Amino acid sequence: MKRIFRICWETNGSAQRGYIERMMELSLISGGILKIDFKAFSEEVSFALCGALNKKTKENIIYCAQFLEKREVPPPLVVSTLLVPGYIEEEEITLMAKFLSSINKKIPWALLAFAPQFYLADLPYTSRSHAERALAIAREYGMENVRIGNLHLLGNDY
Repeated sequence: MKRIFRICWETNGSAQRGYIERMMELSLISGGILKIDFKAFSEEVSFALCGALNKKTKENIIYCAQFLEKREVPPPLVVSTLLVPGYIEEEEITLMAKFLSSINKKIPWALLAFAPQFYLADLPYTSRSHAERALAIAREYGMENVRIGNLHLLGNDY
């Protein structure tokens, strides 16, 4: 039996371009993916959530999106966003959707339900209505391959 060995990466996308280029190259060769966790669009929210700005993340998403034409399944790039209540609200999702759709409306985008842990343990789980509104906004901006992930974590707190 022949086994497929795929190289898949998960990153916040802020690595230097040379590293991102090599990650994408290995993903393409192996049939794997490069998943970029797009925490927030605004620098202020990005810094609040992870202590880093997101300029390189945005630049690297733009760079990696060009490889979507190279392979349809599995796509070489996947973007994910954790729907952190109080941080990633409608305004942030709108800015992110505008940004991603301006690059390529076919970018796979996973909107992930948040579970309170560690430093953010005082926040609620992402509500179903929050996730559904985020999905609707993404679709309003023409995103074709967007979905809600971690459905089992969705709550009804707000």
